Amino acid sequence: MGDTILVGHSTGAGFLIRYLSEHKTLHVGKVVLVAPFINPDNNPLSDTADFFDFVIDAEFPARTQGVVVFFSKNDEPSVRKTVDIVRATVHGLDMHEFNDKGHFTLESLGTVEFPELLSVVTSAEPVQP
Repeated sequence: MGDTILVGHSTGAGFLIRYLSEHKTLHVGKVVLVAPFINPDNNPLSDTADFFDFVIDAEFPARTQGVVVFFSKNDEPSVRKTVDIVRATVHGLDMHEFNDKGHFTLESLGTVEFPELLSVVTSAEPVQP
């Protein structure tokens, strides 16, 4: 599993945080979290209302070949709050901050290309925080 590369976007990134937090014997390769969302305000009307009721393991990156987080200052407030929570809780993250990528969707990027993601995924080097 060490060669596995996991990439999650939005709630998919939140799922990876939960999964890796709850499976403490699991070791994987690189993990890329793009615009992660974990319902930080516990909004009961959210489709993910109780799914993200878990404790983040601050040490989960130690069981990977590195965790990269891509986020943008102009994303939704709930995503920015998630990033703040993850950054304050988890040790050893490689944070990549952008000003104008929104939620990293076709609409907000304006293109199907995401060269920064491609570079991380295709690099043979482990991620360094």
